[in-house]
Amino acid sequence: MIAAQELTGRSVVSTSEGKVFGTVKQCVCHLGRGEIVGLLVDASDRLLGEKAVAGKDIGVIGEDAVLIASEKQLVDVADVKGLEDLVRPPEAEPMAVFTTDGRKLGAVGRIMIDKERKVVVCFELTGGPLRDLAEGPSMMPIVEGLVHGEDSILVPPEAAGTVTEGESALTRAWRGFSKRLAQLTKEPSAAAARARPAAKKKPAKAKVATPKPKKEAQAPAAKKAKAKPKPKKRVAKKRPRGRGRAGTT
Repeated sequence: MIAAQELTGRSVVSTSEGKVFGTVKQCVCHLGRGEIVGLLVDASDRLLGEKAVAGKDIGVIGEDAVLIASEKQLVDVADVKGLEDLVRPPEAEPMAVFTTDGRKLGAVGRIMIDKERKVVVCFELTGGPLRDLAEGPSMMPIVEGLVHGEDSILVPPEAAGTVTEGESALTRAWRGFSKRLAQLTKEPSAAAARARPAAKKKPAKAKVATPKPKKEAQAPAAKKAKAKPKPKKRVAKKRPRGRGRAGTT
């Protein structure tokens, strides 16, 4: 989807001649019928003045230009049925939105269109700058029974239940700030990781199996201990009997 207000300033180009006829001045929509009535065009040739393109003649709504088939689709404003009645000056106050039982829901903000089907899908229900800043604008779909008047929009009372709450500008800004902060904290760490040289892995040493010492069989203490030699007994020599001392008879 795209806001109809975003088409303002985009070039109007014909696909057959490749000629730029001017820029979009205003995209005029009818909310009751949910359609694009036409485009007001500021012609490049000042002699032509203000021109228009009927909604049914819009070929492509692009990012930078609106394409039409040929110069024949560029006509006088009066030639597009109902266009002049719906044109609002830029300085005009937003159209108020009321229920048919007299309750004010807000005012018309941006009008959202499907650029492929070229139809109006919904519109913003704004409560004013301060309220939109704090709470965000709501979105109201194109409902049956909606009346697009000269100065206001009327919807059935039950249409209030179809309004979806929008996102406040503060919430949107905070989400954007948080996202940017998260990116900033990630970027230095990622840059540091890229700058840091990769650590060289040391080759793993091959494990050499060391033979376990064999356990000797424990010998009995008696066998291990060396027997101490017993001391030898001295034996006195016996003298022979019958022999006297020398020199005796």
